[in-house]
Amino acid sequence: MKDELISLGILIKPHGIKGEFLLKTEIDNPEIIEEMELVFLETEGFQVPFFIDHDFLRITKDNQVIIKFDEINDEISAKEFQGSNVLIEANFIEKEEISHPDIQGYTIIDEKIGQIGTVKELILLPNNPVLAVDYQNNEVLIPMAEEIIIHIDNANQVITSRIPDGLLEI
Repeated sequence: MKDELISLGILIKPHGIKGEFLLKTEIDNPEIIEEMELVFLETEGFQVPFFIDHDFLRITKDNQVIIKFDEINDEISAKEFQGSNVLIEANFIEKEEISHPDIQGYTIIDEKIGQIGTVKELILLPNNPVLAVDYQNNEVLIPMAEEIIIHIDNANQVITSRIPDGLLEI
């Protein structure tokens, strides 16, 4: 497996008779599941990919999700996977965490330049979120692209970046 897998949650029990599950998630924003095409179920020590059937996908209270997979079509088949750990590629969560509004106040540091400034605001433009950052008494906008945002350290509230030449002069 090329990318590291992390836990999304656990299939608590089958839900209904068409192979749906009640998934208890371990993340704060279960809505990201709507953007996923597949997840991995951990079964017998293996991580097996399953495609999500989005026609049955519903978010409930308390970070729980009703989820169905294309390959599981009845309650009997679903029972075989009850209690299975649901995994996703770690980089998917990291991308989503980048756009999380709680990063206001984080310090942004560039690999070459050093400290750039403090995040004033996250502006959620469609498909192109940007950070409004105080830089030398001016506000600059830094795209939240993978190529630019290298790492977010939530514990220390620091964002490491690789800002392209000229971006800060705009």
